[in-house]
Amino acid sequence: MTLPALSAPVAAPRRQILDMLIRRDPLRSLAHLKQRYGDRVRLAIGNRTILLLSHPDDIRQVLVAQPQAFTKPRIRGENQLTRLLGNGLLTSEGEYHHQQRLVLQPAFHRQHLATYAEAMVRAANEEGATWQDGATLDIAARMQQLTLRIVGETLFGTRID
Repeated sequence: MTLPALSAPVAAPRRQILDMLIRRDPLRSLAHLKQRYGDRVRLAIGNRTILLLSHPDDIRQVLVAQPQAFTKPRIRGENQLTRLLGNGLLTSEGEYHHQQRLVLQPAFHRQHLATYAEAMVRAANEEGATWQDGATLDIAARMQQLTLRIVGETLFGTRID
């Protein structure tokens, strides 16, 4: 699909794409592609073309200005993420996505976001205070617990950890 009102993306060499897929740090790989090739990178993977857009104006174009012009990746007619995440805001499209977005939108008003930041900092500081120098931690589990605590406090007003 061509990007409305956007210039052509730079094609990343297949070697770079394979390196990105093989690495265990996909975020670092994506950052490397952006740094090396710019704000618009075209990735050819098999018979698919994936666009990596990093500039805020491009992201606004896709998410706000013309969301109907872009679709989420599908395999055999089914959204890949839907099987994993269910039919939620991240995976839905069209009118259903719009209705879900309207329901969630008040929770992301700037007044609410300020209180979320305070709760996040407080919870992160409390978590960090429990760590001991030289101790071995399962950081993935600890971050998952911290995230659950922050979500509980900010969205439900209670600690659910």
